[in-house]
Amino acid sequence: MNCQGFKKINKGFGMPLNAVLTTGWPAISNGEMSALELHEKAESSGKNYRDALLAQIDPAKDILNLETTFRRRPSGYGPINQIVSNLVDQKEIIRCQVDAFAFAFLKNAKNFDTLMAIDSESLQRVKVQLEKWNNALYALTEFERLGKPLKEPWHSLEHTYLALRAIVGRASTRDERRALVVLLITGPASSNNIKDDLRLNYSLSKRVMGAMIKTGALEYREKTSHYAIRQDAIPVVLLLVRELMGLDMLAMLDAIKEHSYG
Repeated sequence: MNCQGFKKINKGFGMPLNAVLTTGWPAISNGEMSALELHEKAESSGKNYRDALLAQIDPAKDILNLETTFRRRPSGYGPINQIVSNLVDQKEIIRCQVDAFAFAFLKNAKNFDTLMAIDSESLQRVKVQLEKWNNALYALTEFERLGKPLKEPWHSLEHTYLALRAIVGRASTRDERRALVVLLITGPASSNNIKDDLRLNYSLSKRVMGAMIKTGALEYREKTSHYAIRQDAIPVVLLLVRELMGLDMLAMLDAIKEHSYG
């Protein structure tokens, strides 16, 4: 069976697990739990994992921040594979909020679009955001190539772009570049997350993140002790990751539009 035929079968089947795409890594409110917390609670329950997981889930509420269940190290794809594989065969629709960049990466690396139907309303919102990001990248590219001043609504990106480029543009800043990729694909991360993902010592991970905080590209979220890319600086990070590391996340994101079943 070819891939096209397989996708048609999935579309007709009506996958019960829906991916609700988000952008900007929204914080979780008090009393809510991320997908990672649901997974960890099920694992530590001493009961059958599937039973413990399903007992926590209310089909009327979205599962939040699915992207938190995969990191390069130490667990890799284990947690996200475990939680998704135990939800794909449910009779009721279960909605999982997941960052659009994470889903685009998972689609490309692990064919997650064959397991989860993309929620159509959230896809439309991402399409609108994608156009804004593409426009911002074009403006930044013209600024870099021709020195054209950035106009509104991108004028505020000029300082951030120059400051971050001055750091990650150096050949010696491999760790800083890799940290940006981690934050872009797997979302907000603690110093320990960065240390584990990049195999750095703790003090070096703090130094790497501290330097990039000063550029205005990153923020530190006191409540969770996580570093995150500032929403308004996402185009800057997208451009530098593409030009310096060859990772075109907007191209991956654009490809999602061709594989929506929701």
